[in-house]
Amino acid sequence: MSVADPHTDTSDDGKEAATPDAEAGESTESEQGIEAHAALTLDRVVHEPARLAILAVLSGAQEVDFAFLQAATGLTKGNLSRQTSKLEEVGYIAIRKYFKGKIPATGYRITPTGRDALARYTERIMAISQQVQAPAEQSSQGDQTPADEDKR
Repeated sequence: MSVADPHTDTSDDGKEAATPDAEAGESTESEQGIEAHAALTLDRVVHEPARLAILAVLSGAQEVDFAFLQAATGLTKGNLSRQTSKLEEVGYIAIRKYFKGKIPATGYRITPTGRDALARYTERIMAISQQVQAPAEQSSQGDQTPADEDKR
């Protein structure tokens, strides 16, 4: 198994496109002090909704089988297979093939690398949310009249 760079995203046509976190140090700030392109620094592998759902489910369990993961995420068999393969390629999950008696089965677990990537993603989303909310709160406080302040 080869491990792909999590900072590149392979589109369905097989071409790789570098994601912004591959380009270190390139962030701009607006006049309000908000990082203008913060969302562009998110891990594109984790950010895709199906893969995010898979990682979220796996983060709460030691190992799950295919049927459980499919039921928990609501993905089709083909989409679940494709997205788990992508997560395995970058080392975020481990896939184990085994037999339940004579029936083949597949188990999935999140790796320490995947757990770290999910934690970084969550922290980044929270930071972006706080950056966006702070100016909104400041501007709504600035809209009050002196009479509004007397009512407090």
